[in-house]
Amino acid sequence: MTLGASAAAQQASGPYIAARQAALAHDYQPAADYFARALAQSPRDSVLVSQTMTAFLASGDVKKAHALARLLVAGEGSYPLAEVLVLSEHFKRNDYQAALDHLEATTVVGRAIDELLEGWALVGLGQIVIVITCSLNAARSCGLPAVA
Repeated sequence: MTLGASAAAQQASGPYIAARQAALAHDYQPAADYFARALAQSPRDSVLVSQTMTAFLASGDVKKAHALARLLVAGEGSYPLAEVLVLSEHFKRNDYQAALDHLEATTVVGRAIDELLEGWALVGLGQIVIVITCSLNAARSCGLPAVA
């Protein structure tokens, strides 16, 4: 027996509605579980992937949130939280070159914060002189006096 398109949509809508209600009630573990069920019915829906990732993160399941973040970053669209999660994964693994490459490829948080994170990645790579030079240049461009 196969379900028609309407029956399949109804089957996915129940977990989605339950997930939304649980999230609105700040009950994140059930929200994550229900979003995961809805995602199993509609795995190519990037908005649903993003909502599921957020629910997993809110419930404390960072490992599952990271997995979904990698899917979102690899696809099309802009998902800032996914970018932050992927970047945090690079820093957690001490893979500073991957973090630097990620920051150079896209805007993660915003120019100022991304530049600060680039500095931390360069420190991780042992390139302190570059960090100091960039910091002095940034200070000058903001009109701050240079400190020697």
